[in-house]
Amino acid sequence: MKRVSFLLAILLIAATCFAQTANRGAGQNPGFPRVVARLNLLNRSNQVGPETIFVPKSAGVFRLSAAIVCTVANDLEGQWDVAAQWTNEVGLNGGTALAQVPTNFVSSSYNFLPPLVLNASKGGPITISVDGSNTAGSQYNAYIILEQLE
Repeated sequence: MKRVSFLLAILLIAATCFAQTANRGAGQNPGFPRVVARLNLLNRSNQVGPETIFVPKSAGVFRLSAAIVCTVANDLEGQWDVAAQWTNEVGLNGGTALAQVPTNFVSSSYNFLPPLVLNASKGGPITISVDGSNTAGSQYNAYIILEQLE
């Protein structure tokens, strides 16, 4: 009798543990995050944009990441900047810096700018621009990725 009670208790504990286990991915939005736009600007020496990289078919939350590399330096104290604009329920948002790099020496973008998480409205374009100051004679490569989070 003790053996049956012991086995029954073990089965009851196992069933309770199994019932609490959620399916893998339960509670998450399947298929997200996903890359919806990618833009590589290579060997550029001029400003870009604003250039539309994505127009959402429905409202959503997005993560925008950028890196910029100065590949040809000049002797001027200047910098290249990657910035974003988007539209949501409060209207046009923009001028948010994603990446920066100085023009007076060859280097990669600063690491203090985190990816930008934003909510965008249906049909409101998400745009990118690259501009700068004292950039004459310098060149850059910019790498931009837009992911939809939900």
